[in-house]
Amino acid sequence: MSAASEPLERATALAPRWYTSPEHYARELERVFRRSWICFGREDWLPNAGDYFAFERFGEPLVALRDERGAVRVLSNVCRHRWHRVAEGRGNTRSL
Repeated sequence: MSAASEPLERATALAPRWYTSPEHYARELERVFRRSWICFGREDWLPNAGDYFAFERFGEPLVALRDERGAVRVLSNVCRHRWHRVAEGRGNTRSL
């Protein structure tokens, strides 16, 4: 019988090191979060072409936007030329 099938009364929490260890965090990022889709917002937050919002996931600055054809895109929020953030907060723009 696996621990997951034990009765709830016998449940236990993970050891504290699992919540604070940089090594465990790095392993979890690589083996769990970077291997699957992660919800970061709702499509209806971007109703119009040019709408965007900036956010960060796992230390990576990203920006979600609706392009001129109506597609939702998620891009790096770092200018490759100057290494600065391209967008902050949320809003509407003609170009980034």
